[in-house]
Amino acid sequence: MGGPEVVIDAGRKRISVRDLAAPLDICSQTEKYLCFSSEFLSFAVPRNLSEKSTAWNYGGTDYNVLEYRDELILGQELSLYFIGTSIEGRDLVFYFSKERGLFALGGADRVATIFSVGYCGFGAEINCGPALP
Repeated sequence: MGGPEVVIDAGRKRISVRDLAAPLDICSQTEKYLCFSSEFLSFAVPRNLSEKSTAWNYGGTDYNVLEYRDELILGQELSLYFIGTSIEGRDLVFYFSKERGLFALGGADRVATIFSVGYCGFGAEINCGPALP
């Protein structure tokens, strides 16, 4: 134990869950969604996500915005989407910011149990990253 339990490696197109790894399919830049899918986990969010977005379906999976609010995360205020879904009977909540991308995952109780180890997660803006001095 001690290491991350889920690693999404978009560059290598692989996902690892604990000690298991699998190929990761990533949506093309021309699709309407930022998304990935694997045998372990799937995620999709509209590229034009806004405060008015409420629900969508991608690949047969329903996603809905449970809440949208500004939240202070590790000293930075982010506009945060709590996106709910159910995968194989498990209720999940994805923590997504347009600036930082997908950076946390938790259960229906909204307690994040998996955090991004990098500053920018999957689907982050292209200029994501801390300002350099």
